[in-house]
Amino acid sequence: MGKRGTALLVAAVVGLGVAAGVDALRGGGGHTGGRASSTSDQTTTAPAAQKLASRQITGVLHFTVRLRPGQCALRSLALPGLEATSAFDVGSCRIATSIGGRVAVGGPCPGGDISVLGPSQPVRFRGCAPAWKPDGTLTFVRQNRVFEVENGCTRPVPSDCLRLTPVRSHPGEVIRELAWIDDERLAILVDGPGRIESVFVYEAGLRLAGPGLSFPGLSYLRSLGPGRAVVRSGQPPDGGLLTIDRRGRAGGFFGPALPRFLADGQALAVSPDGAWVASTSGGAVHVYRLGDRRPLDPVRIDIDAVDLGWGAS
Repeated sequence: MGKRGTALLVAAVVGLGVAAGVDALRGGGGHTGGRASSTSDQTTTAPAAQKLASRQITGVLHFTVRLRPGQCALRSLALPGLEATSAFDVGSCRIATSIGGRVAVGGPCPGGDISVLGPSQPVRFRGCAPAWKPDGTLTFVRQNRVFEVENGCTRPVPSDCLRLTPVRSHPGEVIRELAWIDDERLAILVDGPGRIESVFVYEAGLRLAGPGLSFPGLSYLRSLGPGRAVVRSGQPPDGGLLTIDRRGRAGGFFGPALPRFLADGQALAVSPDGAWVASTSGGAVHVYRLGDRRPLDPVRIDIDAVDLGWGAS
């Protein structure tokens, strides 16, 4: 999707159909489209699109909405105009999105299958905890080992394109989630003894980057742009978000890149250019500049999302 020339043009598009597109993405079904939007939809989505356009925020925002227990729908909105671009019913509510916009569906470990969405039928294979390197390589976990899909491999069966990513494992600990801090550093969330979860950062060559951090109730490990990752500790209102740098050091609750009032967000996604972050909070998605501790006017999109991803258009 190309950028809109002016906020006025986006406002005109919004008036014709943006609210209807957002409303359609809230529902079920395996296709885009839906009923006409209400007046309240128009008053909430039109200002959001105008703000996104005025701040030159682009890309495609992917998100899942819950259909029923254990079943979600994947929806996509092109920014800044908030046009609905695609819709799929998927099994897992968790997604991983590459910078280029490819989407893998699959939950944390232990899990079942991973589905990689494409222009035709999704490609499915065994594994859990999908995560994309910044260079576009898909990695995941199988039998407590990290694998990656070889770039450029054209074999029809994904399992023919796998190679092991050498990462040391700790005896008695089980890998649950992955997040790439950069192309050479991988953060791994593991389940340890006594219900204590830990996050370790590994450099190339099997070397630990630092001592890591350990807390009960760690979950939802995600990349937070170049050089950082984020992990949730506990649940709102008692929990918070911990940032992790490339040396495996914790940045404290909320961290320097996350505003305190959005720290209860259940899902996060960073824009492909690393400048913006989307966060779920209070039944809506909020978009603000990464690093703003006190955003004065975040963009609010009225979507009750379970998980988020953000890729290039």
